[in-house]
Order: sequence, then structure tokens, then C-alpha cells
Amino acid sequence: MSKPDPEFTLAVFCDLSNAFHVINHDILFKKMINYDIRGIAHHWVENYPSEGQQFVEVGGKVSDKIPITIGVPQVSILGPLLYLIYVNDIGNSYMGNILSFADNTILYTSNSNLNELYKKG
Repeated sequence: MSKPDPEFTLAVFCDLSNAFHVINHDILFKKMINYDIRGIAHHWVENYPSEGQQFVEVGGKVSDKIPITIGVPQVSILGPLLYLIYVNDIGNSYMGNILSFADNTILYTSNSNLNELYKKG
């Protein structure tokens, strides 16, 4: 009886530690529509992350205030849910396996043929 070929695994570990801060609102709102979040709920969430404004103060001088168009509050009730809506389709862009927990993601694939593994990865 012959031994089976060894299995090799190729993995990429992604730590998306600032992921909440780079969520594009336009993309998020389109994804919400794809998940059938429409009407009053959509309108309410659409206003939620962009209600704030940002500005810079240097040496007592203050810049003009501009609306926040990127990011969602991480330490809020809705922030983690909006983040999950934003990244939920990450598996559609990768042919291998994906493990995710919070803002940590592992992309991995396995094969007994090392050359095939490199082609897949």
C-alpha cells in the first residue's frame, strides 16, 4: 500500500486592523441594496455614518468642515454590522478557502502538487 502524496498549503494572513476606517460609503450603500436593505432602514443607515464632519486645526486656525464620506464608527452598535455587510462578499473574489473573524482574514488553498498550488494561490 502506497502512502498518499503530502498535502501543501499556501496561506495569506490579512490583519485589517483599520478596516472600519476605510469603508467607502457609496460601495456600502450599494451592497445594502443588494442585501435588500431598502426604504426607511436604508435611508436611516445612509445618514448614520455621514452625519459627522471633519476638520483640521493647526496653530489656532481651523479648516472648513467637510462631511465624512469614508469609514464607520467601530465602537457603535451599527458599526460592526455595516462592516460585515461591506466585507461579506470577499469570498466571491477568491477561488480558495477563507477564514474570517472580526477584522482578521486568512486566504488559503491546498494541493499535493506544489506547482499547481502556486498556480492556484
